[in-house]
Amino acid sequence: METTLTKPQTLKGLFTSDSVKNKFTELLGAKSQGFITSVLQIATSNELLAKSDPISIYNAAAIAATLDLPINQNRSEEHTSELQSRFGISYAVF
Repeated sequence: METTLTKPQTLKGLFTSDSVKNKFTELLGAKSQGFITSVLQIATSNELLAKSDPISIYNAAAIAATLDLPINQNRSEEHTSELQSRFGISYAVF
């Protein structure tokens, strides 16, 4: 299933749209609502993320969901280390 995104006015507007909720349900099953809530909490509480393009945050969240990485603001260094060790890449999701 392909998700087509248009530029939303707000991050919350994007993450509460049916297409995005369906995509995260497809990726995470029952954990999707908690995951989306965590993404929204972190993105709105971080000054830099709050100014970021909502599509960029969606893409980073989709990568984290695909790799089954939990969203936790206090563990961002662990995510980077895990990606580096598992895939040989450096990429901070959040």
